[in-house]
Amino acid sequence: MRYNEMIDFFPLPMQEFLGFVLFGNTILTYLSALGVFALSILCWITVQYTVRTWFRARALKTATILDDLAITVVASFKPPFYIYFSFFLGLQVVYKPKAVETIALVILLLWLTYECLSMVQEVITEVSMRFGDKKRNVKAAVALLSIFLTIIIWLVGGSIILANLGIDPTALIAGLGIGGIFLAFAVQNIVGDLFQYFAIRMDNPVTEGDFIAVGDLSGKVVKIGIRTTRLVALTGEEIVIHNKDLTSSRVQNYGKSERRGGLLTLYLSLQTPAAKIEALLPLIEDIVQKQDKTVFERCNYVNIAQTGFVIETYFRVHDHSYENFLNVKQRILLDILRVAEKKGYVFASTGINLDSFAN
Repeated sequence: MRYNEMIDFFPLPMQEFLGFVLFGNTILTYLSALGVFALSILCWITVQYTVRTWFRARALKTATILDDLAITVVASFKPPFYIYFSFFLGLQVVYKPKAVETIALVILLLWLTYECLSMVQEVITEVSMRFGDKKRNVKAAVALLSIFLTIIIWLVGGSIILANLGIDPTALIAGLGIGGIFLAFAVQNIVGDLFQYFAIRMDNPVTEGDFIAVGDLSGKVVKIGIRTTRLVALTGEEIVIHNKDLTSSRVQNYGKSERRGGLLTLYLSLQTPAAKIEALLPLIEDIVQKQDKTVFERCNYVNIAQTGFVIETYFRVHDHSYENFLNVKQRILLDILRVAEKKGYVFASTGINLDSFAN
């Protein structure tokens, strides 16, 4: 329905007032623009209140960071921005010079670019606080990521502004193409390392203090840096692993297990009498049961192999520390050797195997 048709619904004196033209627009046009302005502000307030209330309720029930990030994103748009945004929408209803429309649009795009930049920085801050912003390497990674995203956001925002001003941004981008190629080659490794670091921090496959194995390398994680992760092996030397290896390789993380199982396999000489084999089973059980935080499961004579008589013992260690498990393993093996020396047991050439696994 056109404005002239809308005016016809009102009494004649009101029609004269609503039809009065001021600066190229009727009073009814200005009232319509004011209605769009007020409705837009009401929608902004309603959406912000609803989203923040709903996500706050969820955040109290869940441990995920996504709820907090959603609240941060919604809260990053402050009243001055959505008041101007609503003003811009209302401005579309009225007649105005082309220059005024262009200036208003450029101001909106500049402001929107700034708001997106603030929103991204607040999200980065929220994530860094959750994953340890007091650590120097985390602060350095946050600073690098902020600079990188700032450049990207301003490039995108600047291109959109130039396009709305009638300037083709592709010509400028083409002019910077050669420099951009050299810059891309210069920073690609830095950016790759940065994203690998944040992938580890956010996905959390390993943390400081975990005992991990990557391929044939194993050790305790002492530091997760922006580019590398440092381990201390059981033999004491430091192992440096590139973060890309942690995100692209199969990693065994023993630090995530609350308990560990051990399968002890003994191979006795084929000259061992049956009575001595039968007598050894309760001795092994006693050795296992006297260990701290250790639960004995079974000890059985399971097979006759070419190398000797096979005895299997299974037990569990209720401790997430891999070092403690190794200490229990060592004490069990030493006690078995003492019993073998004292009772005259002879091991086959295969000897003793003790396999461990998370449970």
